[in-house]
Amino acid sequence: MSPNKVVAVHQPNYLPWLGFFDKVSKADILILMDNVQYPKRSWTNRTRVRSQDGGAWLTVPVKVKGRYHQLISEVEILYEEDWVGQHLKTLERVYGRLPFYSEIYGHVETILTQRTTQLALLNTEIIRMVCSFLAVDVQIVSAKDLSVSGKATDLLIGLTKAVGGTIYLSGEGGRDYQDDSRFKTAGLELCYQCFEHPEYDQNVGLFVPGLSIFDVVCNCGTSWASGFLCASKSKFFREADFFPTS
Repeated sequence: MSPNKVVAVHQPNYLPWLGFFDKVSKADILILMDNVQYPKRSWTNRTRVRSQDGGAWLTVPVKVKGRYHQLISEVEILYEEDWVGQHLKTLERVYGRLPFYSEIYGHVETILTQRTTQLALLNTEIIRMVCSFLAVDVQIVSAKDLSVSGKATDLLIGLTKAVGGTIYLSGEGGRDYQDDSRFKTAGLELCYQCFEHPEYDQNVGLFVPGLSIFDVVCNCGTSWASGFLCASKSKFFREADFFPTS
């Protein structure tokens, strides 16, 4: 019998937070769902970093005028303003004096200055980069390359089966929109990510959770972040934990 294969599905976000990579670290295959409609004002083109009074947004400007139904894979980045320079200056100003700043800044700078035209491709490169230096061993696949159709739960099931998955790893918010019973009917085991955000020293003010992985690495270092993900790897809820069978 072939071993179980855990599949996670997530939209390709920009400089994602620690919870994103916690989910990825628990999977064998990450499918980046870029074949769905682009959600405006979402984490797909923005992230949060530290500021003196809490969190500040970094937003990648994209072309949306007249493109109301475009897919994430179709979204083009605007370079009319020097947002790359602005993002890099903000990261340097906020994090430049922190002990582990050099472990991540150069990688992000290299990717951003390539001026990638497609948002999904930019985000995928960043996600691959972070997975690499945090020692997260996962295969990353683009949903648009799988030719799977459907909506909601049917799409998730189709994507998981398309890559040979046996276990679908859902985010804890998945119950709000998916039909859990359908996974068992389709022959798949359903598990839920179990993530507890660690509180670490951010070197300024009260702790602010949910910031970009950039914040975690600059404050704690890649070794700490990698160790946290490794320790968290086996922590997830199976469907039976929510609905025990008698």
